Amino acid sequence: MKEKVMTNVALLRQADSQFTSVNIAHDLTPRQREEIKTMITAAKKEYVDSGNEDVENYRFVVVGQGPRRKVIKLRRQNVLHQQNQ
Repeated sequence: MKEKVMTNVALLRQADSQFTSVNIAHDLTPRQREEIKTMITAAKKEYVDSGNEDVENYRFVVVGQGPRRKVIKLRRQNVLHQQNQ
């Protein structure tokens, strides 16, 4: 049931206005939250060390569950908006 809810959580953005402000997130233990922070910090450091653009232009997010977790890099929307003006 949890997987079904989490898979469809993005549909809340298209729901009636009374539900658009609802946020749903995984319930993580303190250890899991610390592991995610460590993964993001390591990914940011690797990105900066490779000489790429400013890390502030991106948001790093952990996706997946269990041993299949990985960090992905997403360009921040406000950066694109500022560049187009």
